[in-house]
Amino acid sequence: MWFELTCFPEKITQLLTMPIFFHRCYAARLIVTVVAYLFTDLTVIASEQSPQAKLALAPLQTLVGEWKGVGLPKRGSNVGAWGETAACAWSFTPDQTALRLELTDGKYFSQLLITPGEKPDQFMIAGTLPDGKTIEDYAATRDKEGTLVLLRKTAEQPTTTAAQPPDQPQKQPADNPPPTDRPARITIKTLAEGDRLVVLYERAAGKQFSRLAEVGLTRLGGNFAKGAAGPECIVTGGLGTIEVSYQGKTYFVCCTGCKEAFEEDPAGIIAEYLAKKKK
Repeated sequence: MWFELTCFPEKITQLLTMPIFFHRCYAARLIVTVVAYLFTDLTVIASEQSPQAKLALAPLQTLVGEWKGVGLPKRGSNVGAWGETAACAWSFTPDQTALRLELTDGKYFSQLLITPGEKPDQFMIAGTLPDGKTIEDYAATRDKEGTLVLLRKTAEQPTTTAAQPPDQPQKQPADNPPPTDRPARITIKTLAEGDRLVVLYERAAGKQFSRLAEVGLTRLGGNFAKGAAGPECIVTGGLGTIEVSYQGKTYFVCCTGCKEAFEEDPAGIIAEYLAKKKK
């Protein structure tokens, strides 16, 4: 029996075009070759996706850092208020590049995982509830002012790529509305040159949205935003606040996620950084 294949590399094709009865060892050699080829191909794809994902998430660099604040169900009243802290850092795994926002004592979420969407300024967000198990999915868009608006996926998605301001109601489907005690829309914006973070949680109220609570947070430490004065993060380009070293040279990263990425592959990170600087 003979085979004719054109989609495999030349070595694999040569093995496959030999008679089946020629020698059993070729079967083992073929398996090893195919596995090695596929593994290499997947590694290349992952390495190509990471820079693209970092570029797509770069507009949200201002979220990176540690925050502390207070949540108020009703503006101007401390009734039902709570305190919470947040820490946002980059997360790099073989499967995805993301921004991970960890919330301590958060009323609605314990974590928000932000990954790139299909288009620029669009994002996918997986919110883990305080129970640590339940996840709610949101689609987000970022407007020209930098405001990030999240719509729960049970809610009707925006008809445009730009995020609508919170004072412009958006319709909710009548057959599957979000629970009234859970956020259907979340608006996130930074103020005071990136040192203040305001998060507005809204429930679905018929065909509109109404306030659940608002959390105001203040950044702890310096500004991590891209372009801020100071050393540059060698991984993402944000403000470098943590020293790392390799072969006697000192570099800077902006968060623990970038520190881990650098320590796993310092030579690769440095090479990627230098290549980007040459463009």
